Amino acid sequence: MMMKISCLKYKFLIAFICVLGISQAQNNTDFRAWSSFEISSSLTKKLSLSLKTQARYFNQLTQLNGVFYSLDANRKIKKKWSLEGGVRFNTSNKWNAFRMRIGVVKKLKINKIEFSIRGLYQVQLNEFGFHENYRNIPIFSARFKIQAERKLIKHLKIKLFSEPLWRKEGAEVYLRRIRNSIGLSYELNKNLNADISYLFQPQFYPSKIVNIFSFALSYELPKMNKKKGKKKVEDPQLK
Repeated sequence: MMMKISCLKYKFLIAFICVLGISQAQNNTDFRAWSSFEISSSLTKKLSLSLKTQARYFNQLTQLNGVFYSLDANRKIKKKWSLEGGVRFNTSNKWNAFRMRIGVVKKLKINKIEFSIRGLYQVQLNEFGFHENYRNIPIFSARFKIQAERKLIKHLKIKLFSEPLWRKEGAEVYLRRIRNSIGLSYELNKNLNADISYLFQPQFYPSKIVNIFSFALSYELPKMNKKKGKKKVEDPQLK
């Protein structure tokens, strides 16, 4: 009888540990979804602008985390090199935020694979720096992204990237997260693209695993064709 009670105790202990482990794993894992629409335009041969809006859902897809509005610019500085910068405003379930960023991009092609390497430096202000708990404390971040893409069939590409982000808050500098992605990009027509991707994002301090499913539409405005001037017809009598 005592042996049966002892066995039951161990079974209850094991069951409790398993339930606790599952609960802890759920608390440290979140499933999220992003949906976005972007419009871009080439102002000149070297300068392009894009405007993007994005909705983000979190907490196992049950809550809207915020809506993000971005304005970005890209300018070619020499062959395969370009400067990138932009501003972003986002609403949030905690507080609104404003972010500015600037960086450099390098593109190259090896066989049939297109690579891009991007380094960004950004500054973010929560509630524009006037929140009672974060008054005038900017958050600085550095991001380094490596991306590869390859055409699979006509109009369809596969894309992969990895991007660690380091953050500086006050005197502390730490690795905040590593964002990894695999996705497909399909050209619906000459100016419209659809992208679907899965992002796996380990976060640190506090530790958390974030799984993100993303769907994005991007539209490039048609380039304006310059009207060719009509050739002047000379009057034969004036020759």
